[in-house]
Amino acid sequence: MANHITDEHPLFEVDAESREIILSQGNRTVAVQFDMNSQIITFHIKRYFDNVDHLGQKVQIHYLNSAAKGDIVEAHSVTEDPTDPDYLLVTWLIGASATQTSGQLDIAIEFYESDDTQCYYRWFTKPATMNIAKGILVSDKNVGITSEILLRIEAALEKIGNCPGLGFGSCETEASVRDKAITGVDTSLPLLDGTTLTVRFTAANIAASPRLTVNGQTSIVYDWRTGQPLTADSLGACTHHFVLYGGAWVLLNPVEAEGKDGKSAYDMAVENGFTGTVQEWLASLQGAPGQDGSNGADGASAYQLAVANGFDGTLTEWLTSLNGEPGQDGAPGQDGADGADGGHYVPSVNANGEMIWTASKTGMPPVAPIDLHDYIDTILPSGYCSTGEAVTDKIESFIDKAIANGSVVSVQFPRANTASSPTLTVNGVKAPILDAGGQPVSPSALGAGRRLFLYSSASPTGWILLNPQTATLPTATA
Repeated sequence: MANHITDEHPLFEVDAESREIILSQGNRTVAVQFDMNSQIITFHIKRYFDNVDHLGQKVQIHYLNSAAKGDIVEAHSVTEDPTDPDYLLVTWLIGASATQTSGQLDIAIEFYESDDTQCYYRWFTKPATMNIAKGILVSDKNVGITSEILLRIEAALEKIGNCPGLGFGSCETEASVRDKAITGVDTSLPLLDGTTLTVRFTAANIAASPRLTVNGQTSIVYDWRTGQPLTADSLGACTHHFVLYGGAWVLLNPVEAEGKDGKSAYDMAVENGFTGTVQEWLASLQGAPGQDGSNGADGASAYQLAVANGFDGTLTEWLTSLNGEPGQDGAPGQDGADGADGGHYVPSVNANGEMIWTASKTGMPPVAPIDLHDYIDTILPSGYCSTGEAVTDKIESFIDKAIANGSVVSVQFPRANTASSPTLTVNGVKAPILDAGGQPVSPSALGAGRRLFLYSSASPTGWILLNPQTATLPTATA
């Protein structure tokens, strides 16, 4: 990872009283189109104002580029100015999503204080307009840059920016065939990183390392949990969701492996020396009939025994005498011991932006981390939802990409939802937020942070929440 030296990057003064970020005409260009994590800019601002010590506040950068696409990111660092303790140095490491297009880049700085339930303090600067210089991005092949190639690049980027994904397809390839042919998807779109695909498979795969053939291109399929090619039993007779990443299809919802059937009693009998068929073994379980015993003499009834032992009364009176007074309720029994933990993996995100899995007990095999940070931030349409936590209708503010069946979007929520049966509106498309089973999500599933959604126009129509609060992504089970 590159080491960033703050002193070598642009420094901008922030006037806390006027809330202006002071820019000169000569230092408005802060990065070049397609830069990623290579440029840091530093803001110099008073530490104490509004009767608040801002060194203890959280800091976010809000930005909007020339394509009207924006996001909110945490500041790279917030430190005391070593030369003047009454001032702060706030740095921003500019990511690829901010430099996707050249031209104007509007930014604002936010200081805030909050906890898991509410926000207590927010302070913003006025927006300032910076500039992203025009850049060139081509393949690693040694080709000349001509005006025709530049036009083709811009046209491809424009098409991808408005691409809703390949949509829903189907696969009827036999279970034992490795290359699965996908039909019914959009054939006009290029297969580039970020392309999404949803497929209904009619047969559960049994071939090793299965591949997908989409629009004439055959690519390997990886399991997002391990970063390795799929095992045969991960691709079931059901609907699967994929995203193209690094030239390979990544399966987002693999089938969980099932345990093997145990041995039958007949199998265990054979292992212990029995010879014969199942029918012969069943017959061997029945012994020879025993001889009938002689009939015994009739005994006295319970009533007759009671009379013989001193009871004085009729049969009816004796039967009535058998009913005693109701007994007292017994004390509750003790709870049984907890069952043994079968073991599972708990997903989380580490400081490097990698998805990691923590085993719930010792002895479970490790799962390799996967870095999906760049994919989420630079490929998926990203937006922001400022709707209050108790409001049912959540409205995303930035995404202008056309929404269609199969679209995947990323939305940042600054606070956890508390409303029941929430809905989501993205670029005019409003639908209920559903879990993987097609049911409305619980209020707590829509937590604060970045959430991924898949739009489905099939019944039931809705935004499927791919990473609910209870699990960052579907849990991998041992």
